[in-house]
Amino acid sequence: MNGFRRIGKEIDGTPHRGKTKRENRRAASRNSAMMAGIGERRTGKASMSQYDELEDDPGPVVVRRPVYEAGIKLEAEEAAGSGWKSFDAAEAKMDECKAAGKTDEAAFWKEVYDFCMTRESVAADTEVVILEDGETYNWNVGKVERKS
Repeated sequence: MNGFRRIGKEIDGTPHRGKTKRENRRAASRNSAMMAGIGERRTGKASMSQYDELEDDPGPVVVRRPVYEAGIKLEAEEAAGSGWKSFDAAEAKMDECKAAGKTDEAAFWKEVYDFCMTRESVAADTEVVILEDGETYNWNVGKVERKS
């Protein structure tokens, strides 16, 4: 019998009574593959990342001018060899402000963190739209609008 014995224990909270160790390993591997989002071979379905509609055109990155300037400064420090990723530095500053009870400054650094994370996750040639005071971005038409 292949050197495998039948066991009656639970693996990961799932009862596997009457199955061999090999069958249990296959079941655990199959379950973890499904949880990780790996495509299913038997049904012929591809993994979800192949159907990501945002993959080709994520649209512009829209950011307020002060947030943009702070984020670019952190990226320059990162390029100069500060040892920090720009978003890690922004997150650290956000945490410092929260600990000091400065909620407005913490919210600002949260925006900087979001901007830096977005820049890390989009293509290098993705457009960045910088909003000045009093401007908003209309996502429906893809234009900056100035409030009167």
